[in-house]
Amino acid sequence: MTRRPWLLVLAVLALGLPSVAFVLSHVLLVRLKDQLPEWLGLVLAWTLVFTSMFGTFTTAGAVLVAIVGSFLSGVSGKSKALMWVFAAVSVLAFLYLAQVRP
Repeated sequence: MTRRPWLLVLAVLALGLPSVAFVLSHVLLVRLKDQLPEWLGLVLAWTLVFTSMFGTFTTAGAVLVAIVGSFLSGVSGKSKALMWVFAAVSVLAFLYLAQVRP
């Protein structure tokens, strides 16, 4: 049972990453548009496409896993706190994603 809490924390982290990747890609692309090499701009543009498509679902999944992990008795308080921190960062990134115009 010792691996289970860390698997939940890693699951929330992995599910929250697409929204955070969207924010980082968007900020880099907007701020450094003229200074980026063409290939890096293309990589960032495709990253925006994929993370904007999946960010909503993965953020919802991160919150769902954090909710389920909060109710499990074998999960320590530290693991529950980490899950909620990662889920909150993902939700904040999703709110940024929702405000970006296509």
